[in-house]
Amino acid sequence: MRKLYLLRHAKSSYEDGLPDFERRLAPRGIADIKALSPHLFRILPDDLTMYCSLAKRTQQTLQYYLDYADMKWTNVNYKNSLYTFNGRDLEKVIRSFNDDGNDALVVGHNEALTEFVQKFDSNFTEHLPTSGFLELELDKDSWAEFTKVKVTLKLFPKDIR
Repeated sequence: MRKLYLLRHAKSSYEDGLPDFERRLAPRGIADIKALSPHLFRILPDDLTMYCSLAKRTQQTLQYYLDYADMKWTNVNYKNSLYTFNGRDLEKVIRSFNDDGNDALVVGHNEALTEFVQKFDSNFTEHLPTSGFLELELDKDSWAEFTKVKVTLKLFPKDIR
């Protein structure tokens, strides 16, 4: 079965005057990434296709993970359409992924990530925290045709503190 990995951006700062799109990571967010990074990259396959929101905090989240893991993945797609807080909008983006491609990692935002998972896995009732990571198994091999997902792994900062 096809796998989808979801990663919420790390904790961001609320610097005065910065628009939401330009918010940067807070020191706690960077510390969470450093702590989670060794665990995350034992889970993720090498042939993964990554999709990342164009927001500053999501790009920084992905870059810090890659730096801490000393990974040089080149298959990263930055999409403005992933700068969404709506689960239905996120679903549209995911359903547009190429079926000829690999499993996928999406680095994005809440509430979109939580809403998406809760729509397709009724057993998932949690709120995805900053730096939260989920491994999902789709019920179909087609991004456009799946009807259910199953959360097969959760990794949250509180799990490793």
